[in-house]
Amino acid sequence: MQKFIARLFVTLFSLSLFVPILNTKAYDITVDQQNTTISQASIVIYNYGHNQTFTPTYNVLTSLQVYLKDRRAGSNITLTVKDDTAGTTVLTAGQRMDDGTGWEVFNFVGDALGYVIVPGHQHSIWLETAYYSTSPVPQWVRSSNDTYAGGTRRQNSTVYSDDDFAFATFGYLMDDGEEDEGDVTPDPDDGSQPTPDENGQDQGTADDQSTGAEEDAAAEQTAQIDPTISLVKVQIGDETHLAPIEGILSLDSDETLTISGTATMNSILQVTIGDELFETLVNEEGVWTLSPELDNLETGIELTVIASYKDSELETSLFQFTISSSDTGTSTSDKESNTLLTIVLIFLAVLFVLAILLAICYVVFKKEIKALYKKYFTAKKNAKTAN
Repeated sequence: MQKFIARLFVTLFSLSLFVPILNTKAYDITVDQQNTTISQASIVIYNYGHNQTFTPTYNVLTSLQVYLKDRRAGSNITLTVKDDTAGTTVLTAGQRMDDGTGWEVFNFVGDALGYVIVPGHQHSIWLETAYYSTSPVPQWVRSSNDTYAGGTRRQNSTVYSDDDFAFATFGYLMDDGEEDEGDVTPDPDDGSQPTPDENGQDQGTADDQSTGAEEDAAAEQTAQIDPTISLVKVQIGDETHLAPIEGILSLDSDETLTISGTATMNSILQVTIGDELFETLVNEEGVWTLSPELDNLETGIELTVIASYKDSELETSLFQFTISSSDTGTSTSDKESNTLLTIVLIFLAVLFVLAILLAICYVVFKKEIKALYKKYFTAKKNAKTAN
């Protein structure tokens, strides 16, 4: 009996060496950062680069909410959270929108416990939807008077320090030394998250990576700072072409062309078409529209629409088009010469018609004309004799 107990003890002790110690500690998920001031002001989302910065105090992000207006039920919306301080993307999540106005909830807690983030780093929330030309158009509600002290509203890298979007982040503070990476949802496109090796050991975070990773982060930060010019749609007469434009568009010389896109708000945009230069102002929503005159543009050749900011060397090719016309290949001077020739021919034709009418009148009224002529000269002769 004693031998049996001894063997059982040894067996249980040996098995315990292979049994992992489970961390059963529970974490309370609560709100971390928020701006819940709801106003009537809102901004169209689309891909205009609108984002909200925030500074977390928790090191695990479990869910995020944004207050939206005029949501399209069932339509896609994409959320991206970035660590601006580190120059990395924390997560990208897509889902289908709810309906109407209210909080859109992105929940990151499924089988895992959330995303690891760095407290004290500046993070940013980015939203993107498809382009909608008819209502409802999803909008992100914003407030003024700097209602959130831990961040601000931006468009791309342009800061609006008095404005904030409505949002809320949720999570918890995981104790140092207890971060079990098996409980954290990794972003497959983000090398900043800790990754276990074959033995289950932590290989480190983005701060421990090589210089190449730091260079990639710096490149991403530079890309955020660089201004972005985007094409939204091209209107030719009553026909609408949404970006991206594939192939070469064609329009007649008598049709109207309207180009719409996005860029840094309140900036001056220069658009070059062929040899012609046009300027337009980007409004406060980051939207610009241009309806260029086509009279001086060449017909029958491919024209490229190129946009750039004023006094900037950065250029963005938007699309190509051709202008077709019945007068293809005729220059402006040739058209003026043809017009003058037409006027001269019309004038000569009028003179010719008048000459024919005079000739017909003479033939028809030949006797009467001679009688009047004879009477006139006889009267004149008699008057001379009387004097």
